[in-house]
Amino acid sequence: MYLVAAVFSLFALIDDMVHFRISNRIIISGLAAAGLIRIGSEGLAAIPHMLAGAFIPVIVCMPFLAFSMLGAGDIKLFMLMGMFTGYPDILWIMFMTCFATLPAIFIKKLSRDIIYDRVKYFICFITNFSSDRKVLPYIRKNEINKGEPYLIHMSVPAFAALIIILCRKMIG
Repeated sequence: MYLVAAVFSLFALIDDMVHFRISNRIIISGLAAAGLIRIGSEGLAAIPHMLAGAFIPVIVCMPFLAFSMLGAGDIKLFMLMGMFTGYPDILWIMFMTCFATLPAIFIKKLSRDIIYDRVKYFICFITNFSSDRKVLPYIRKNEINKGEPYLIHMSVPAFAALIIILCRKMIG
C-alpha cells in the first residue's frame, strides 16, 4: 500500500518539477486507488482512518494556503499521502517535510538576496491587514507562472518523508 502511495507521490513530484503544479488527475487517481486498496484490504473500518489522514492536511495547511505560503498542490499531495498512510503518519510526513523545507527556503532566499524583500512584505502585510483587513499573497501569481528559481518544490521533501515512513513500516 505504501509503495503505491510512493508511486503516485513520485508522479506528483515529477509533475511539480516540470510544470510547477500537480495535476488533479494524479491526485484524484491516487485518492481513488487509496480508497480501493485500503477498503479492499482493511474493510470499512479503514474509512475513518483514511478520512482523518486526508483532512488533517487540509485543516492544518489551509492558513498557509490563505497567505500563499503553500500551494494547493502541496495540500493535495499531503491529502493523497494521508489517504494511504492515515493518522498519525501524515502528521509525521508533514512535520518532516517542513523540517526539511525551512532551511532550504532560508538558504535559497539568502542566496538570492531577497530576504529584504520578504521582510518588507511582512511589514507591509501587517500594516495592510491591521488597517484594511486585506491579505497580500506571499507568492504572487506572476512568480509562479514564471517558475521563479527561488520557489521551493515541497513535493521533494514530502516524497522523501513518505519514503522514510515506508522504510520504517517495512523494518518494524
